[in-house]
Amino acid sequence: MNEDVDAINMNLIGKFPGEPIVYKSFDMILDDSCNMYPSEFLNTLSPAGMSPHELILKENCPVILLQNLAPASGLCNGTRLIFAWCLEIIKINDNQIEGKKPFIGRMKPEKTYLDKLTPTTKAYKVKVKLKEKSRTLISPHKKTRYQQLIFEDEKGNTMRGALFENQIDEFENVFKHEHDVPPAYIPIDAIPHTNDQDDRFDVLGIVLFVEDTHTITTTYGVQHQVREIIVTDHSSEQPLTILAWDDLTGHECELLKSWAGPSLIVGFTSLKPSNHKGFSLSTSMATMFNRNPPGERADALRKWAAEKREVVADRLARVVVVRNVPDHIAILTLEEIKKKKPENTLQEEKCWVRVIIPEPDRSRIVILAVTTVANALNQNAVNPSLASSVEKKSASQYQGSHSSSMLVMIQMK
Repeated sequence: MNEDVDAINMNLIGKFPGEPIVYKSFDMILDDSCNMYPSEFLNTLSPAGMSPHELILKENCPVILLQNLAPASGLCNGTRLIFAWCLEIIKINDNQIEGKKPFIGRMKPEKTYLDKLTPTTKAYKVKVKLKEKSRTLISPHKKTRYQQLIFEDEKGNTMRGALFENQIDEFENVFKHEHDVPPAYIPIDAIPHTNDQDDRFDVLGIVLFVEDTHTITTTYGVQHQVREIIVTDHSSEQPLTILAWDDLTGHECELLKSWAGPSLIVGFTSLKPSNHKGFSLSTSMATMFNRNPPGERADALRKWAAEKREVVADRLARVVVVRNVPDHIAILTLEEIKKKKPENTLQEEKCWVRVIIPEPDRSRIVILAVTTVANALNQNAVNPSLASSVEKKSASQYQGSHSSSMLVMIQMK
């Protein structure tokens, strides 16, 4: 179709009187250090919304603007013009542009922003930075290698892109990202408890526990594979939960599970905040697992783990106890609950306590139980990070009774 239009244009321009004037574009790719796109190849391209490499014009021939050159002066996309010698132009309508002789070279795409792009946008120029780059992935059906990219413009708008197969290698040096530099590992207790999904953290940890894979289904019906990884370090009594998603739940997690213990130091990069069972971190599309990473911080953690093997082993044992739910329920007293401190309580630990509620009101039974347990915790000045949630063991225990005993579960968060 475009070739036919070009042929008709050339035929008509040949019928105009006068000498033809040929304007050639100077085409190049920015930062093409490897000369992958020679100018001879670029000259053969004629994208929609741009003039051809060789533009042949004659005096008084009609032309059409392809870009918004000067909207305030009436020079907009689609404006019909008459070409004059030395690129003088006159607008064709009742309100002529008099005395103005703007110069028009090869039309450059107009600068815009990502939120202004639509499926019908053909020629545009947008300034973006690479916000995030995923690890190389394999599509489950076609077994195709691909890499996801997220770009951000000057206004903070984002857009996803993708590279496939050999493009990943060809553009490796083009799409550099801040996370391509060595990770800036931080201690567990230095991680801010934020909800900002744009935050990313690099964390070093001793792997204590890796759970089996389980599947969750989103509200949109999409299924994901998830595994929880429990890690610790020298800075915090409380272990950290890291959620591994989808492709990272396979071979990578299996290796961690096989070697979990005081000797396994792992670096987790580009983790994002999560609120799963309290504050935790979750893998992002750019997350990498670095087993036995190099560096001073990793060496210092290895030294600490070797010197504090009993401490690490005790934390590992407590995690295993919490994760492996016993067949029988251990009922604690309120005095025992009061003794719970961050150093002897895990984030996911669940405790059962028996409470007696005199003259229970069925409509307020849960509220009374929450108040009783909360008061018991507050009176002993338990660390604020130990919150409580309750659930009824059996509603039949208090029905038709003037005084009722019931079990309440307290989960530390």
